[in-house]
Amino acid sequence: MSKIKTINKTLLLASLVILSAAVNAMSGFDLNKYCRDYGEGGITAGACFGYAAGVVHASNGKHCVPENARNGDLGLVVFWYLRDHPTRLHRPASSLVLEAIRESYPCEG
Repeated sequence: MSKIKTINKTLLLASLVILSAAVNAMSGFDLNKYCRDYGEGGITAGACFGYAAGVVHASNGKHCVPENARNGDLGLVVFWYLRDHPTRLHRPASSLVLEAIRESYPCEG
């Protein structure tokens, strides 16, 4: 499969996950399924990274993420946070994303 087809499938899947999340609140369990795929080299990891980036960008700057942080960086932060906090997975995915971001990128002062 060509890289373009793989990228297109990943983007489509990420879009569907985000749309689904808007209709039905996604839990940490749901998001963790996609993020775990990152560690296994699967294509649904793009959904995890895309969801994380979408939540961060939609939060209107209520965080202290460096301007040079890439979507992949945000996705990895969420991947590690969910892996390290399995008892929180019952909570809404968007809340967990923001907790992960705030823990990794604390605001000064």
